[in-house]
Amino acid sequence: MADRKKTPDILGSLLGDTSKPEYHNTGIPEYHNDSKPELQPTSKPVSQKKAEPQEPAEKVKATYYLDAEVVEALEEGWMELRKLADKKDRGQISKSLIVELALKLALEELEKRGAESSLAKKCRESER
Repeated sequence: MADRKKTPDILGSLLGDTSKPEYHNTGIPEYHNDSKPELQPTSKPVSQKKAEPQEPAEKVKATYYLDAEVVEALEEGWMELRKLADKKDRGQISKSLIVELALKLALEELEKRGAESSLAKKCRESER
C-alpha cells in the first residue's frame, strides 16, 4: 500500500480553494410567532349599530371522524353556498364556517329543547 499514489482533488481544483468555509447566516434561526393562535372573528357583524367592542373568538383546530357521505355532502353544500353568495363574499364561505354554524345551531336547539331537540333525537336513533 505504500506504493499507492495520492488521488488528485479534481473537485477542489474546479471550485478553487475550499479550505475556508463561507458563512451565509443559514444556521441562524428566524423568529416567528407561529406558535400563537390566530385570532379571527367568528362571524361578520349583521348591522352597523354601535355595539360594545368584542374581542374575536379564539380559533382552535379540532379533528373529528366523519362518515364519508357527510364529508361529500359538506363539500357539495360548500360549493352550493359559494354559488349562492355574492362574488365579494364567496371567499368568506369555508367548510369550517359551515361546520361551526351548524354545530352552534344544533347545540342552541339542544339547550332550548333538551331531549326534544333534533340532535338528541338523532343521537337516540343512531344508538339503535
